Amino acid sequence: MTRINTLIDYIGCFGRGLNSAKKNWHDGWQAEGVKWDSDIFKNYQDGDGNTFNFIKDYETIKAEFKKELESDWRAINVEDYKDWGGFTEAWRIYMFNDAGYTDFLKHETEGDPNSPFLKNDKDNYVIDDELAQNFYYTEIMDSILRDPNYGGDPNFNPASEQELKNAANQYVANHTKDQLNAAIQNYCVNRVFQTYFPAGGIPATQYTSFQSVVRYWQTADTVLTNFTAEEKSKYFKGTGMQVESISGITVSKVQTFNAKQLDGDHYVLSIQINDVDPKAIYNFSFTVSPMHYYSSPELAEAFDKNFAAWEQDPVNNPLRGFGVDFSNPDFMNNVVNASNKVKVPVGAGPYMACDSNGNTDHNSAEKGFFDLNIIYYVRNPYFETVGSGLNNANIKYVRYKVVESDQIINSLGRDIDFGDPSATDDNLNSIKRAGLEYVQTETSGYGYVGINPRFVPNINVRRAIMKAFNTNIIIQNYYKNNFATIIQRPMSTTSWAYPKGVGVYTSENGTSYAFDSDGKEIENLVKAAGYTKNGNGVYEKVIEGYGTDTLDYKFTIAGGSTDHPAYAMFLEAAKLLNAHGFNVRVVTSATALSDLSAGKLEVWAAAWSSTIDPDMYQVYHKQSQASSVNNWGYKQILANDAVYGTEQRIVNALSDLIDQGRTSLEQDERMATYAQALDKVMELAVEFPTYQRYDLSAYNGKVIDKNSLPAEDDCGPYYGLLSRIWEVRYR
Repeated sequence: MTRINTLIDYIGCFGRGLNSAKKNWHDGWQAEGVKWDSDIFKNYQDGDGNTFNFIKDYETIKAEFKKELESDWRAINVEDYKDWGGFTEAWRIYMFNDAGYTDFLKHETEGDPNSPFLKNDKDNYVIDDELAQNFYYTEIMDSILRDPNYGGDPNFNPASEQELKNAANQYVANHTKDQLNAAIQNYCVNRVFQTYFPAGGIPATQYTSFQSVVRYWQTADTVLTNFTAEEKSKYFKGTGMQVESISGITVSKVQTFNAKQLDGDHYVLSIQINDVDPKAIYNFSFTVSPMHYYSSPELAEAFDKNFAAWEQDPVNNPLRGFGVDFSNPDFMNNVVNASNKVKVPVGAGPYMACDSNGNTDHNSAEKGFFDLNIIYYVRNPYFETVGSGLNNANIKYVRYKVVESDQIINSLGRDIDFGDPSATDDNLNSIKRAGLEYVQTETSGYGYVGINPRFVPNINVRRAIMKAFNTNIIIQNYYKNNFATIIQRPMSTTSWAYPKGVGVYTSENGTSYAFDSDGKEIENLVKAAGYTKNGNGVYEKVIEGYGTDTLDYKFTIAGGSTDHPAYAMFLEAAKLLNAHGFNVRVVTSATALSDLSAGKLEVWAAAWSSTIDPDMYQVYHKQSQASSVNNWGYKQILANDAVYGTEQRIVNALSDLIDQGRTSLEQDERMATYAQALDKVMELAVEFPTYQRYDLSAYNGKVIDKNSLPAEDDCGPYYGLLSRIWEVRYR
């Protein structure tokens, strides 16, 4: 983080985002005629002995930001926006999402025409088609018609708006759809890119724009991760702390295992555990991958040579060249994630990934196994099952089709044989009417609303947002007839560690998270945090070390459909918050889950899947490497105590409790510890638990043999109808 913060300071000097100290630096450079490309910026040393190459880091950030913008464009699926405000073209969606063109939305609502809560008859947003089309001609097509890279004329100068439209329409007629889309993409991506990185270079760059890229865009996480890896690599290479072998991890060749005679020689991996680990048995449910999948041919060959030597003398010739280039970001980015390794996954199990023709060629970058929302699998000839006398799966080919949750029942019996529709009263009635078979079980997970401190930095504001959620709406509108219950802590009630009998949480400063129907407590919390209304009637505050925090947020529903338990609750929360100094927009997103892994969402509704053990380390510990901590803004919290001092103290206390819960095998002790840890999560105000639900699994009994599935009484949160998929057979 030091590299990023220092770079921001120096960019501030050139961008005129100056405090008195920075101004002195800048004036000194100006007086000496120092330019951005001078050696001082390639090899600058601060008072602590840290060396910075500002130009290299700046160019790295610039390149990563361009990649992010291009990735955002590729992620757009227009179909996902079919019910969202008439966004029928990719460029409209892109300019609204990435360029912030909120003017594309009409201000036509019930009541106040200037209300920030915009809706149509589906409680959603409406695009101003006339304004958008005008932008299309005067901005996008005008630029393309002048761009020689896309067949344009730099001297193009239409005499009228009609002449521009005629030329644009002629261009469309003369080019293929792919050519037109490429030109439009180029314009849109460059339009956003140049907003943050103007062609004039560093002196012309706006300090606040650059800061937003390295603070709030996905690029911020990417470069922070890469810079951290580079610094770690320097450190380890300087200290020689490379581990060649671990005494507690051994491989041996055996002919017996667990007192059973094996058919020939087999290798056994043994792992010795130090101290107490109550969930150790669950830690080793990982998939084994062949070395060529995560290593280079050269390192794999070196391993093979050493492995042969190890077989001859396992005591004095330990394995070396494990297959991964130690602490090397380039290796991880370019070797492990090479295109020929990520097109078709490699794994172990009853089925192998393949393409639509059953091809399992994992070395071809041209072969994909996900096509038109279908994933293809073929029976693995090397899989040997346990039980039932089988030595392979009954069904040879399996297609996994991605279907919106509200379309699963309609698809059953037509183009899918098995599905997991939402467990609602309406769906159950539809299943029965359709003559489908089904099983109902408790869900090993729970629904929640997340609030990322990266975008909502003030803890009072996060608590105020939580008070706007009326979870009763979920139970009354979506999960009727006891298909779900309200929960008060972020843990599935299927876990033995869920604290029984807890009520609505009240923070240490006395703030209750109970629903505030009239919004008075919400507004009081915001005012108490020092926020005042701007000219648009929206609260905002200048936070030192962060910038201006305006209470302007997108509430995102995970998935491309409004058929979501929290959708109605979000709409009501938006109305309430917007009436009290917020500007909230509710959106659906089919890319929400991938955005979550990168920590890109502000406020969102989703659901967790819970593991069989209640250990909270992966999701909440400050040293967790899981993507979930990106959602809680841990990187920003732990790197900036000036802005997140309160959050740092809570995260440290939470992490200590999680560590404590891992030191005991006694269930009662762990339960008490996790109850305290769950309270700390609530105190942090990053996750608001909403409901515990049931699962429905439905299948076409006319096709699938019911007798090949587990009995209903045997099914539960961790054992479903397809848990032994190799035993499933058709009639």
